[in-house]
Amino acid sequence: MEVKPESVRARVSEHSSAASDGLSNLQLATMALAAAVTAANLYYCQPLLSQIARSLHMTARETADIPMLTQVGYALGLLFFAPLGDMVERRGLALGLLAFLDRYQSAVDKAHVDRRRHRPNQPLYYDAFTDHRQSSDHSENPSAT
Repeated sequence: MEVKPESVRARVSEHSSAASDGLSNLQLATMALAAAVTAANLYYCQPLLSQIARSLHMTARETADIPMLTQVGYALGLLFFAPLGDMVERRGLALGLLAFLDRYQSAVDKAHVDRRRHRPNQPLYYDAFTDHRQSSDHSENPSAT
């Protein structure tokens, strides 16, 4: 079976026009970097687990749940949110997710304000880091006041 030169030229020109309509090298590099940073973000907390456990007075078992839940959340996002990008308009999906996260963060902030108002002497989770640093600074230098 012999290949005709016209069909080969037609295939080459189709391939080159499809490649010119694709992503540029800069866009491809940006997407690859974004994917790498997103995947690496799942593991950033692991070197800090012992410090997190000490600061928040958590057991090793409770602290081990942090990276596990991070990875489970990432997997659930890939499973449920990634296919939505093919089913609905992406801009609307992104705006809807941002609106949801904004309302969720507002509710969490309100809960912290209410908790602070009803229990003023009980520290919040982020106060544990501050209190730990202050107590360790005073323990190292007892003459500091």
